[in-house]
Amino acid sequence: MTEDKPKPTFDSDSLLSAIDQLLTQTPEGEGLTTEEISEQMQLNPTRVRFLLRKIKEAGRLGTSRRFIEQIDGSRRPVPTYFVLPEGD
Repeated sequence: MTEDKPKPTFDSDSLLSAIDQLLTQTPEGEGLTTEEISEQMQLNPTRVRFLLRKIKEAGRLGTSRRFIEQIDGSRRPVPTYFVLPEGD
């Protein structure tokens, strides 16, 4: 019988704090895509979108767009996200 390794668990508050810290380091107007956040935090993209919604509900999520080159060479705009300073 194989031993199941315990999976790390994080509560929403600690994840929100971590994503807040990551996005606060991003210059305003530049931001990161959901995929980039997912890779850097090693989280499922669905979980990242959930956390982004929580930051938006707090009124601190800024968005912009950046063109990303696709596998076929075409370029398309994708949303990027950054955290606004508290009080804005």
